[in-house]
Amino acid sequence: MMTILDFEPDPELPSFDFSGIIMHECICGSDMWKIVVSFKEYEIASYMLDMECIHCGTRAKAPTPPDNPEYEEYND
Repeated sequence: MMTILDFEPDPELPSFDFSGIIMHECICGSDMWKIVVSFKEYEIASYMLDMECIHCGTRAKAPTPPDNPEYEEYND
């Protein structure tokens, strides 16, 4: 079984710093990212928006629900 420690950016691929750009998929085609999260009661409680592509090392900003064009805020 592979772990996150098995993934290192491929030195043959170029990497970029798109830190301020929200991305779902990297320019290299990967949709897998390294991201820092915290857990509470077995669920993700919070996460940092900085992320790094596991394949090429490109940095980007993680998407959040309000970034979705179809997002509707619910006021209870």
